[in-house]
Amino acid sequence: MTNKLNYWKAYKVMFCFLDEYWKLNQINDLALLLGTMNPSIFKGDHPVDDQVFLDWIGIIKRDNILNEEVDIEECFLCMVLFLKQEQVYYSINIQRLIDDLELIENDKGTNADLWTLWIDCFLKG
Repeated sequence: MTNKLNYWKAYKVMFCFLDEYWKLNQINDLALLLGTMNPSIFKGDHPVDDQVFLDWIGIIKRDNILNEEVDIEECFLCMVLFLKQEQVYYSINIQRLIDDLELIENDKGTNADLWTLWIDCFLKG
């Protein structure tokens, strides 16, 4: 799969995935993070907390300095790094989510349903 997304579209893919994950797992601290991340609350298509998007860009640039776009694997890895950072920054407990994602990172077949959900969100991006 060679589709690549710019920073903003990749952010929206991550939000889509995390929102769907929340619907399945109802992790309260994830709901708090999603509230700050939501790109569709305000007119102008930007998150409630602009710092969250800047954090996202920082993760992508740190991991992928020369490219303006990320593919499905890069985006997934950046999401895991982003969530680890935000967990510390916001003092929230989303470790269960991070653990689930790290299992997928190590073996896509470990949780095929979640990986399929990720692919679906990415393709919508």
